[in-house]
Amino acid sequence: MAERKEKEEVKVGDFTEVLKGLSGLVKENYLSNLKIAISLLEENQKFANAQIDQFLDAQKEYVEQIKAASERIFPKEVVNFWNSGYSRVFDGNLDRLAEVQREYINLARGASERFTKEAIHLTQKTVEKAFSVFEEYLKSL
Repeated sequence: MAERKEKEEVKVGDFTEVLKGLSGLVKENYLSNLKIAISLLEENQKFANAQIDQFLDAQKEYVEQIKAASERIFPKEVVNFWNSGYSRVFDGNLDRLAEVQREYINLARGASERFTKEAIHLTQKTVEKAFSVFEEYLKSL
């Protein structure tokens, strides 16, 4: 008859070392993927900021061209005849409008950067706490 093999006792300690190794790999993999996602987010933000800067520069050039064209079309003598109605429009209002848009964009940009930094920090803290809880559980075994 076939001999019966003695069953080896399986201990929890045998699995805890394997689980610790696997949890370390999972943690490293998750953190590296998180860093890649964060770097992509930062690069996208830099790209968007560059596009916004180009838009603001184009807007500034446009305002300057509108001013120059309005001065050629409406000479000072004609404008004074009509009680300087056109000159008040082009005098500082376009500059003020451009400045309001610039301030709004800078405000939105600042809020976006703060949100991104806070989200990154919160995500990293959450990951660290989750893995520390898991490691504490493994230590208790």
